[in-house]
Amino acid sequence: MAFNIINGILYGADLFGLFRTDPEAPDELDPAPSGRSPRHGNLTYLLVELDQPGITVRPVERLDGDEGFAEVFFDDAFVPDDMVLGGVNEGWAVAMATARVAVIAESLNG
Repeated sequence: MAFNIINGILYGADLFGLFRTDPEAPDELDPAPSGRSPRHGNLTYLLVELDQPGITVRPVERLDGDEGFAEVFFDDAFVPDDMVLGGVNEGWAVAMATARVAVIAESLNG
């Protein structure tokens, strides 16, 4: 699986993001109080160490010759439980909470 072009990834040791972790998740709306949609219900927020086995970071050269972007490939890479932020399949809620905090912080600075 490729995680496409990422700005600045060549200069870091870790990556975080939303990853689809349950390809067998149901397509219908979750009747639980969360009411999460099938589009969001099987996303997990993961922190990934880029120097682990199974991960390849390949620079992508821009038109100006700079390599500030990269493609990240996952080939049987393993992410341990302690690198899951929130719970498995709860990544959308974590991402939305993070976005809300960023918006609030920006409004306080503006």
